[in-house]
Amino acid sequence: MKTHYTLSIYLLLTCITCLMACPVMMAQNPQPLCLNGPNAPAPPSDIFAYEIFSQVVELSWLDNSERETGFLIRRINLNELPRIEDKFDTVEANEGSGEYIFYLDFDLLPSTEYAYEVRALGEKENSCPVVTTLLISTEANVDVQVPDPPRNFTASRVSDEAILLRWQDESFNERGFEIYRTLDFINYDIIATLEPNTQFYLDTNQVQGNTIYYYYIFAFNDNGYSDISNLAIAEARAVPAPPSNLQVRNRRERTITLSWQDNSTDELGFIMEVSEVFSEEADIFGDDFGTFVLELSPDTDSLVIDESLFDLNPNQPYRFG
Repeated sequence: MKTHYTLSIYLLLTCITCLMACPVMMAQNPQPLCLNGPNAPAPPSDIFAYEIFSQVVELSWLDNSERETGFLIRRINLNELPRIEDKFDTVEANEGSGEYIFYLDFDLLPSTEYAYEVRALGEKENSCPVVTTLLISTEANVDVQVPDPPRNFTASRVSDEAILLRWQDESFNERGFEIYRTLDFINYDIIATLEPNTQFYLDTNQVQGNTIYYYYIFAFNDNGYSDISNLAIAEARAVPAPPSNLQVRNRRERTITLSWQDNSTDELGFIMEVSEVFSEEADIFGDDFGTFVLELSPDTDSLVIDESLFDLNPNQPYRFG
């Protein structure tokens, strides 16, 4: 009977000692008994975790083996029930032993408790897991300020149905951008809500010709909106009416005079293409096959082509367009 009581007291004291030494592990993340196999690498030790930035945790541990192939990291979200691992990751093995291994964990949720487990990986067996006794509680997701406004906001017409918007992203904490468009500075439409770090947008939202559009852009996050950007202005023009009645008015040696009827009042200019007619490929491959392109001013209705513009060859047919 004496032996029986002595054993009971010893077991009771052992359990009390364990509870006092490991209250977090017993209450938060109890682990089954694990014994390393003969082929398993030595388990890591001195595992430690702390939050170095908002929602960024640095994990470190001591490498005690020279024959591991790497390390397995298991993360547990303690705010969720049932408590299951929400991330697995691996780290390459270190050369030798006795060195500390460091690991950064970025994809964390705000205001959340996590526990970490690290085990050494072997070719035939893995080590027992070593669990951190420190529980990490990440900070709340709070931005200290609203984002800075975008700068150098510009608008330019790229076609009669599209306007290209560009800007400089001056903030680091925006959740996105909102672009506003107006015709009269009374009614404003949100034409786009964009992802963070975006720096251009092509507006094709019911863009009509012969219309002037005015744009503003804001950056925003959970705390609100940035100051307003500068005003960007663009005019979407309708496609001008094509010219007609193209004629060769005068032909002399190495000189040709062309004329046409200008049927538009708002063109930005004309493009005249001169091609030597010796192959259909002249219209496809351009300059390499005898094609010459001239850009002309608006309101032009005639053109004299001579040696100053293009070296015309005698007895050579040409196509103009």
